[in-house]
Amino acid sequence: RHIWQQAQRNELLSYCEFIHIWGSSNERNIARIHQVIGEEYFFKALKAKQGVILVIPHLGTWEIMNAWLSQYTSMTVMYKPLKQNAADQFVRQARSRTQATLVPTDESGVKALFRTLKQGGVTAILPDHSPEHGQHKAIWFGVPLYSSQLIAKLMQRTAATPLLLYAIRNDQGGYTMTIKPLSNVLLTKTNSTLDASVITQRLHDCLQDLIQQYPQHYHWSYKRFKASPETNSLYTMAESDALTLIRTIQATSIQSD
Repeated sequence: RHIWQQAQRNELLSYCEFIHIWGSSNERNIARIHQVIGEEYFFKALKAKQGVILVIPHLGTWEIMNAWLSQYTSMTVMYKPLKQNAADQFVRQARSRTQATLVPTDESGVKALFRTLKQGGVTAILPDHSPEHGQHKAIWFGVPLYSSQLIAKLMQRTAATPLLLYAIRNDQGGYTMTIKPLSNVLLTKTNSTLDASVITQRLHDCLQDLIQQYPQHYHWSYKRFKASPETNSLYTMAESDALTLIRTIQATSIQSD
């Protein structure tokens, strides 16, 4: 419960920070990033000119990283318009300052990502996104959930380097940004040696390990557990019923494995 209270506070702070970040200049936002751990992996991937996939989960204050990244590259990212037109225009203008090319969350957008990577460009993707139409499942904290295989397919069909990125608020009023390589975890010798479902599961395992390190910084309000008929009603249940359901599914999942 203590972790949950911290998570609620951090998530509310992050939303306020997003508005502040979108309304600030790139220079001011870059100054807020006090340390970048693992930047050498990013520069090495850029230098290879074979494409870079930035894997950015719903953790911490991810919007702050756009300003730092825009110093070195432009990105092609999928974007779903916000319902309120004024808010949508505000976010679009903020993203345009960071040289981001916004593409729709449909087949045309997917094709744009492939073109970008094959041309040696950079894309950023939220890996813990729940697809609107489920076909493939991955285990997420012991629960099978419909999951997107987009990152896996991008890796299979391009030579792009996958990198995990996240930014955590520090005690000095700024952020520590971390970049970690993922190729050694998600792949073996070549991109085609693993099935997309295997790569997707390994990615979910990596994300789960990261969240277990920083559970108070994950955005739990993103209803990831709705991505299955079994758990679709989880968020409207009484706490005791929800826990019973989750434990039952986890036990069944372990037995199946």
